Amino acid sequence: RALTKQTQQLMDELGIHIDPGAPVSRLSMAQRQLVEIAKALSHDAELVIMDEPTSSLSDREAEILFEIVMKLKARGKAVVYISHRMDEIMRISDDISVMRDGRYISTSDKNDTTIGTLINLMVGREMSDVYPGRAQPYLRPARPLLEVNALNLAGKFLDISFALHAGEILGFFGLIGAGRSDVMNALFGVGRPEGEILMNGKRVKLRSPQDAIAAGIAFVTEDRKHQGLVLMHSIAQNVTMASFELKGSRFGILSNSFERNETRHAIERMNIRASGADQAVGDLSGGNQQKVVLSKWLALKPKVLILDEPTRGVDVGAKFEIYRVMRELAAAGTAIILVSSELPEALAMSDRLAVMREKRIVKQFDAAGLSPQAVMSYATGAMQS
Repeated sequence: RALTKQTQQLMDELGIHIDPGAPVSRLSMAQRQLVEIAKALSHDAELVIMDEPTSSLSDREAEILFEIVMKLKARGKAVVYISHRMDEIMRISDDISVMRDGRYISTSDKNDTTIGTLINLMVGREMSDVYPGRAQPYLRPARPLLEVNALNLAGKFLDISFALHAGEILGFFGLIGAGRSDVMNALFGVGRPEGEILMNGKRVKLRSPQDAIAAGIAFVTEDRKHQGLVLMHSIAQNVTMASFELKGSRFGILSNSFERNETRHAIERMNIRASGADQAVGDLSGGNQQKVVLSKWLALKPKVLILDEPTRGVDVGAKFEIYRVMRELAAAGTAIILVSSELPEALAMSDRLAVMREKRIVKQFDAAGLSPQAVMSYATGAMQS
């Protein structure tokens, strides 16, 4: 009882609304992150280190964290805040230190630097545009590649309907708990929703991930360490994990030449920084791990690629590489669904944007010329559909 009372007091003080008795295993990624923050602040520490604390948080939860940081500073505490999000760094920092490839680069007073300067220091080269544009204007085919009609799953999402065309990037945006990841799981055969899913006009039944893969759907999940990789295995084993049965084996025996060729191609294409194909994925940086996850699915040459928070917890250079590959895939005809909690990313990389709130799609936009204010008004409920 004492522990529950103490936890509730701490949660109330921090503005976090989570039941102290709830099992952490049943919490969302965002809720787990808030619990982690509360745990760190349960000690009266003089120095608090926050490593990517907003990586799983929506803008609303991030505001709670920023208020906490300001309170810590006001109480004379020191905060080391590690983040790849430039707007956060510029907002809450006093001094900003840059590291690249495991080395210290420089430290600047926030008032004496700019986001552009920081990005150049982080990637080691000039980057005129963080979000690469299309090489050619997108011409939407008349017939959708994927159609989702009135998809429902009790407690997860309601009446989800949208179309996705070959070569298109369809963004999904919403606050934490809006139901975006649950929809993506259902499209990959996890769960048994009611409704209709069509590929090239033909109805498909996606009862398992195997069914989804057979239909040409690939899924980069938001939790790469637990759902996307086997950390103790090598880069080569992870890259070919999803494709060797279909493309790289005979009588159930893995082809070593397939594994070597596929891994070499992945390392070159994604610019994966590693000592070699045999290096354990768990030893790589977050950005390079994400590149391995993406490479695993690209080996299948999917028709539809679902990316759930593909740049979460990766640095600016790795983000640029992922964006570049997304553009290449779309130009080659791959249909992409991009789930992102970073509104600038969703706006810059999407051709159309679907906004979810309270388990439903409340609005679909053409992304060209779309303002962040318009998107947030639907995501928060300020504007009703």
